[in-house]
Amino acid sequence: DPSGPLAEIKGVVADLIRAPVEYAGMIDAALGLAAQHLVVDGDDFIAAIAVGDVELSGRIGLLSVSADVRRPQLES
Repeated sequence: DPSGPLAEIKGVVADLIRAPVEYAGMIDAALGLAAQHLVVDGDDFIAAIAVGDVELSGRIGLLSVSADVRRPQLES
């Protein structure tokens, strides 16, 4: 069982999607390369990468499910 920042990794996007098999091709096409992004829940893993405590080789995409996304306020 991983501990520390690695515990925040939930898996790869494609492995976390549950859908009927007949939709697999469409989902794969829609996701493209994002299908292989790591899904993380928390900020510690990303922070550990930023400060060099966790080193990743190659090109890796991350999708944070806990990101604080704020929608812009539209003026009325």
